[in-house]
Amino acid sequence: MPLADIAKRAVIQHLQRAPQIKRRLVATDLRRVHHRRDELRILVQQRLQHRRIVFPHQPVPCRQRVRHRRPHCLRPEASGNCAATKTDGRKILVHSALRDNLLVGKVAFVAGGTSGINLAIAQRFAEAGAAVAVLSRKQEKVDEAVRRIAEAGHPVTGFAADVRNYQAVEAALSATAEKFGKIDVVLSGAAGNFLAPVLGMSPNAFKSVIDIDLMGTFHVLRASYAYLNLPGASLISITAGQAEHPMPGQAHVCAAKAGINLLTKVLAMEWGPMGARVNAISPGPIAGTEGMARLAPTPEIEDAIKARLALRALGTTIDIAEAALFLASDSARYITGAILNVDGGTDLGDAGLLGGLMG
Repeated sequence: MPLADIAKRAVIQHLQRAPQIKRRLVATDLRRVHHRRDELRILVQQRLQHRRIVFPHQPVPCRQRVRHRRPHCLRPEASGNCAATKTDGRKILVHSALRDNLLVGKVAFVAGGTSGINLAIAQRFAEAGAAVAVLSRKQEKVDEAVRRIAEAGHPVTGFAADVRNYQAVEAALSATAEKFGKIDVVLSGAAGNFLAPVLGMSPNAFKSVIDIDLMGTFHVLRASYAYLNLPGASLISITAGQAEHPMPGQAHVCAAKAGINLLTKVLAMEWGPMGARVNAISPGPIAGTEGMARLAPTPEIEDAIKARLALRALGTTIDIAEAALFLASDSARYITGAILNVDGGTDLGDAGLLGGLMG
C-alpha cells in the first residue's frame, strides 16, 4: 500500500476516535476535580472543628490530637489538658492563630503576674518561648507562679515587691536584665478594686487604688526604660472600661484607669522615636478572676452582666493572654498608643436593650 494511503488511513482513524478520547479525558478531569473538592471539604471541616466556638446544641468531641498541621493548644490556667473549657454554658475549643515559639530569645517582665489575667499572660509568654520574670507583693504567690511556669520547662524568675515602691520595682527589673539580658516585653497589670460609693470611701481608700493602678503602672514603665531592648521593645498596661465609662461605686477605678490610658498614649509619643511601642489592653468581664468575683458576687449579678454583653458571655484569661502575645510580637510592630478592647462588646454599651425585639 502506498505510504500516502497509510498516512491518510491513520488520520481518518484518529479523527474517528477523537470524540471517545475527548470524553475519556473530560471524565478523568472531572474525577480529579471531584476528588480534590472532597479533600478540600474535609480539610476545611477539620480546621473549623478545631477553631470554632461550639455551643451546647453543637457538640464536638475534644480531640487531644489533630491530624492537620499542629496548632498551639492553649491550656487554660495551665491545666495541662486540651483547651476545652466550659464558660457560661459553652464549650470552647481554643487554638492559637499565632505561631509557636513566637517569643524565643526574648525576655518578658510581668508585674502582677502571679494570679488571674496576669498569670495567664506570663504563662503564655513562657509558652511562646520567652524567659519570664514575674513580680507580685506576696512571696508565696511569687513562689507558686514560678513553680508552675518552671514545671512546664520554661526559664523563669520571680520577685516579691510592691509596685507602689519605685526602688523595689527598679531593683527587680535590674535583676531580670542581669539574669536574662535586656527586656523585650514589659507588662504592668497590678491592680486593686472594691465597690464603694464616694461618700462611703475614705481618702486613703481612694488613694490606695490610685497608688496601685496608676502609680504602679508609672513605676513599672518608667523604671523599665533603662533595661529595655531598644529598638523593638513592647510595653503593655492592663486598663479597664471604667477609664471611659463612669460606673457607680467605681470612682477610684475610673480615675486610675483613665490615667493609665492617657499615660499609655503619652509614652507612645515620647518613646516611639527610640523604638518602643506602648499599648494597653482593656479586658471585659473575665470569668474566674478576683475582680469578677468582687463585681459579680452572685449568679444573678453575673447573669445580668452577661445579658448586657453583645456576645452574651464572659471572657477567659486566655482571651487576654492571646491579645497580649499579639501586642508583644513583631506582628504588632506598627501598633502603638492603642487601647485594645478585649471585652465581648462591653465598650459598645448595653446590648440587652433590644433583647425582646431580637428574640
